[in-house]
Amino acid sequence: MHPALRRLDVLLAEPCAYEALQPGDVVVFRPRDGRPPDSYVVHRIRRRTERGLVTQGDACAHPDTELLRPEQLLGRVRRVLRGGRVRPVWGGRAGRLYHL
Repeated sequence: MHPALRRLDVLLAEPCAYEALQPGDVVVFRPRDGRPPDSYVVHRIRRRTERGLVTQGDACAHPDTELLRPEQLLGRVRRVLRGGRVRPVWGGRAGRLYHL
């Protein structure tokens, strides 16, 4: 998720209804691709489909192949603690613009 998020950042996520998520939001979720059960992924939502949400890391060239489903969602990242300061993580329309 670089450059929005950096190594050693502390992410501050909050619970969020799956239906309230929109393209540009940064979410933390559990992948279903065979990784250990304590694995987490932090990616931005690219678009919504009838079958799930398409996610992609800011530094990734292509969207994830696995759609995000409601049962995987852990929360929406709203702020990051970096260097002793709390900074906003832009989501929604501002997040989409940030990703361009």
